[in-house]
Amino acid sequence: HRLTGTLPSWQYGVLESLFLDWNTLESSIPHSLGDMTQLKDLDLSSNMLVSTIPEEFRQLLQLETLNLANNGLTGTGQMLADLSSLRHLNLTDNAFQGNLDFLKDLPRLESLDLSSNNFKANLAYEKFSSMTNLETMILANNEIVGPVPSSLGKLTKLAYVDVAQNLLTGTFPWYAFPESKLTSVLMADNLFTGFLPLDIFR
Repeated sequence: HRLTGTLPSWQYGVLESLFLDWNTLESSIPHSLGDMTQLKDLDLSSNMLVSTIPEEFRQLLQLETLNLANNGLTGTGQMLADLSSLRHLNLTDNAFQGNLDFLKDLPRLESLDLSSNNFKANLAYEKFSSMTNLETMILANNEIVGPVPSSLGKLTKLAYVDVAQNLLTGTFPWYAFPESKLTSVLMADNLFTGFLPLDIFR
C-alpha cells in the first residue's frame, strides 16, 4: 500500500535515514523536518509534494544523500548551499528555477541530477570548480546557456555528462579531458557548432 495524505511534523531528531519515495504524499515539506539534524539520507522522491524547500533545511548539515525527484517543488536551490556534506543530489523533474550558484558550496558532490527543471544559468566554471569528486553531472532539459568551458576538464573524476536539451553554444571542448574518466557525453538538442574530433572514437 502507498502512503497518502500530507507529511506529518517530525519529532524524531535521532533518525539518520528516512525513505518515503514512491508514495502519494502531497502538500509541502514540513518545516520540522529541519529539526532532524542527524539525517544522512533523505528520499522524498516520486510523491506529489509542492511549494519550496523550507528554510530549516539549512540545519541538515549531516545530510549526504538528498532525493526530491519527481514532485512539484518550486523555488531555487539556495536553501541547499549550507549542506556541504552532500554527496548525492537529485532534484530532477520539478519546477526549480534560478541559477546554479549554490553548487559551489557543495564540494563533496559525487552525483548531481538537476534535469527537467527551469534552471537558467551560464555554464561557468566557478559553479563547479570545487566539485573535484563529481562523477555524474546531469543538467538536461533546463535553460543552460553559453559554451561548455574547457576548465570543466579539471574535474578528473567526471565520467558521465548529460547537458542535452539546453541552449548551449560553441563547440564541446573534448581536448580538455585528456586525464579524465569521461565515458559518456549526452549533448543532443543544443546549439553546438563545429566538428567532432576523430580521436574521440579511438
